[in-house]
Amino acid sequence: MKEKIKKYIGGILLLVGSFTTTYELFGFKHSYYGSDGGLSGFGGRLSETVVDPAVYYYYSNESLLLLSVGVSLIVLGILIIKKINN
Repeated sequence: MKEKIKKYIGGILLLVGSFTTTYELFGFKHSYYGSDGGLSGFGGRLSETVVDPAVYYYYSNESLLLLSVGVSLIVLGILIIKKINN
């Protein structure tokens, strides 16, 4: 049993790292700021400080951590596979 685990540990790490990295790569969040430029005030006049809305995308701290763990697992899996093949 130990021999099989030793034989496939590089591939398993590579697979887990690839899945984690891909899953977290598309796990970004979004938000927006600014006003929608609607009518405000008495008589429906436009407000003087109309800001066009802007959407921004970002990764949370958890996503960044899991991205780095996934890339580390990929590199570790590749190094183990190279070591076993040599």
